[in-house]
Amino acid sequence: LKEVKKQITAMLDSDPKPYLDIRRFFTEIYKAVFEYTGTIVVKLNSQNNVSFQPIVLDAGESMTGKSQGNTSRHVMCVSFILAVMATYSDQSFFRFAYNDGVMEGWGDSHKRSFIKLVREYADKYNIQFITSMINSDLPKDFVFKDGEIVRTLSKKDTLFNIDF
Repeated sequence: LKEVKKQITAMLDSDPKPYLDIRRFFTEIYKAVFEYTGTIVVKLNSQNNVSFQPIVLDAGESMTGKSQGNTSRHVMCVSFILAVMATYSDQSFFRFAYNDGVMEGWGDSHKRSFIKLVREYADKYNIQFITSMINSDLPKDFVFKDGEIVRTLSKKDTLFNIDF
């Protein structure tokens, strides 16, 4: 276990390319959606597992408490998902992710920025980001493009025969 811990620590200290790419994508995505600089610190936690700790920086590059907010946490989650998918998009890796209700409680400008970014990433990296939402979570006056809504659920049209 001590030897494996040393190997993992050495690998993390060397900043291998996938981690650098994930950090770069994460920062790019978070900033595009939330207008702040978000980054990921990769280290070993107390159980000797690799831990990805997201942090948010202000304009002066100081840590802020923004990473504790609900909306910020949702943006960090999807930033990480999209960053990993973009990093590995040229390899045999997952091409889609599903996240339920990811934009609940976001402001319209964040929602629009996120949808715009997901569209760009889907085209550029050949990936799909699938989410579910209720009508009230859509930005005002927002119109999806043809083919973006795959299924509209209702009491009469359920998914897997489950009433939501």
